[in-house]
Amino acid sequence: MITHGHTCNRKVSPEFKAWDHMLQRCLNPKHPRFDGWGGRGIVVCDRWMKFENFLADMGRRPSPHHSLDRIDNDGNYEPDNCRWATPAQQRASKRPPSNMIVYQGRTLRQWADQLGITTVAAYKRYSRGSLK
Repeated sequence: MITHGHTCNRKVSPEFKAWDHMLQRCLNPKHPRFDGWGGRGIVVCDRWMKFENFLADMGRRPSPHHSLDRIDNDGNYEPDNCRWATPAQQRASKRPPSNMIVYQGRTLRQWADQLGITTVAAYKRYSRGSLK
């Protein structure tokens, strides 16, 4: 039975891959990149738990160079916060690496090690102004 035609004959559409990877990053604690998404509180809206709704809201990927992007990097995966973005747009909205942010002479990675927390938690505390 074909429901949406995006996973036929072992071929998976780029839109379905983007949707599946989004779910894995946010919902699967065993996913290697979970800490940067689900582990820091990024969730997928209820509507997008169904691929057909995701596709209806996002449409087809404009080109092979576009990928799924959250406009607000701390926001959730939902229609008002997502777009198909070029690599340049993706880079512009990316959080800075934890070894690039220096607070009181130490990088966030060093703060995380000292406090016994993850770098994601250190970044959250830094963003709120409560890193200590």
